[in-house]
Amino acid sequence: MYARTGTLFEGRFRSIAVQDYWYLLRLCRHIHRNPVEARLVRDRANWAFSNYREWVGERKSNLVDMEFVHENFTDAPN
Repeated sequence: MYARTGTLFEGRFRSIAVQDYWYLLRLCRHIHRNPVEARLVRDRANWAFSNYREWVGERKSNLVDMEFVHENFTDAPN
């Protein structure tokens, strides 16, 4: 009727269960790189909707499993 499009007007998003370890690692990298690749920010740390700053130790949060980060990403801070 109003010629509008988007997820609000076209239905729910789709999701899949992440069951493969290597896919999980690729997905984590993609999520943090995506705002830079989309040219929304120049630096991943500047994307307000990301937990990247928690991953690199610039901000504290109880939502990030730092043990997972340290075990799987070699450049993670101590």
